[in-house]
Amino acid sequence: MPVDAGSAYSLDGLRKVLGLIDAVKQNGNPDLRFLRLLINRADRRTSISRVIIGDLNERFGPEQVFKTVVPLGTAFQQAEYANETVFKRFRSCKGAIAYRQLAREFLSIFSEEQTNGT
Repeated sequence: MPVDAGSAYSLDGLRKVLGLIDAVKQNGNPDLRFLRLLINRADRRTSISRVIIGDLNERFGPEQVFKTVVPLGTAFQQAEYANETVFKRFRSCKGAIAYRQLAREFLSIFSEEQTNGT
């Protein structure tokens, strides 16, 4: 579940989605869960990003937050404007590197859960 590290509205949305997940679990799908939170659009130069990242990690812990944090960057906007992916246009930018790392992290977690049967 993505959470924008620079937006209090994103935290409000997170609260609503978590409430919705609880409601769905109680009313028909008790196995529903989210895998992890993805902190994105993070600008560690700003205090709001640092506070939100710290709060999410403290509240949810390492088992519910991806270690990979996707940084804020203009490469995403520029690639979108050019109608290309960030991987094609700026393959070595911090954002593209973070998303590749996220894919590896996700696959590792998924593989581990399959092995453990969870």
